[in-house]
Amino acid sequence: MGAKDIEIKKEIISLNKSILEASKYKYDLRTLPGGLLEISTQNNHLGNMDINSMINFGGLPGVELRMPDETRDKLINLADLLSKNPNQAQIVLNQILTRSILYIGSECESYGRINVENEYVALTTNIQSKFISINRVDTPTIPNLITEWGKHKSQIVIISCHGTEYGLHLQDEHGKCEIYSNNSFYKFFQKRSEYIECVILSSCESIELGKQIKEIINNVICINRQIDIATATAYNRNFFIYLDNHSLKNNHVYEDAHKYSLEIIGFEARPDRFAFEFIKADKIP
Repeated sequence: MGAKDIEIKKEIISLNKSILEASKYKYDLRTLPGGLLEISTQNNHLGNMDINSMINFGGLPGVELRMPDETRDKLINLADLLSKNPNQAQIVLNQILTRSILYIGSECESYGRINVENEYVALTTNIQSKFISINRVDTPTIPNLITEWGKHKSQIVIISCHGTEYGLHLQDEHGKCEIYSNNSFYKFFQKRSEYIECVILSSCESIELGKQIKEIINNVICINRQIDIATATAYNRNFFIYLDNHSLKNNHVYEDAHKYSLEIIGFEARPDRFAFEFIKADKIP
């Protein structure tokens, strides 16, 4: 990434933060009406929105405050950068707005097969949005999870494996199934809570771990008992179908995806529908 690309990236990240703060965390670049996704480089336009029409956030639903001059200046500066570097600016903007998913799936034959290979293929097939990327931890151990997460800084982490109230079972490179304690995962998420938006613990009895990490991760999905594997697979499939179709939404998108998936598997009359729990962190922005 060249110096100009870095400058554009810094401006976009700074602008995104300013919009979040000025709108009391109601809007960001994903949710701002008009958005920045279709960039026009003429007449100080960003997407469908004229910068001058954004001086007051009062025009946005549910927000009654003036846009700070500093934020308006950032918009104008960004428009200037985009006009001079439209193609590269669009690439950088797309990268910033893209959600990254990290999938860690693990078998443990003595507890029954999950078919994580099929689940991962289904997820990659369902995800079509250019604003969502998915990567996988090939050998499912916590050290490899740490390494792979570091490459992508993923906002969404899904762990699909067998579990108990005490921890999750992951299979090492030799095929041995080892249980990692809830505390091990807590430490992993604690260090990365600034980046991770949502954790999906697709594992039996993972609610104990979910309750632990809810204070550090804003959105946690977990399972409160033993569950039929086919139901868990169906839940994950429908959850990510919804996310794919709403990839640029921010407010409540994970909770909405959770509700959507529960409704679908309910109509499919799958067992264990109510085993899935969505836990929202009790945080004040």
